[in-house]
Amino acid sequence: MRYRVIEAAVQFGPGIVLGLTAEQAAARRHRLMPAADGFTVAEPVEFKVGEVVEVLAGDVGKGLADRLVPADQPVPERPVAASAPRRTAR
Repeated sequence: MRYRVIEAAVQFGPGIVLGLTAEQAAARRHRLMPAADGFTVAEPVEFKVGEVVEVLAGDVGKGLADRLVPADQPVPERPVAASAPRRTAR
């Protein structure tokens, strides 16, 4: 399944097989091993907000569920935090 990272950096651990673009794989080549249909994570790899990653084999885990959405779904809107009123200079 293809996922989009929507919050913070997401880290995938060893054993997960990922489908990556050539750019994504090149940037992380020292932590990946080529697999028949993608790349097996040998050492933890991180992906930043906005990147799309395809998980071909392995469990994403509950800890990442709030930081990933299916790539074909829109990115959910985050509520805007209320800011404290600004003080004017005297």
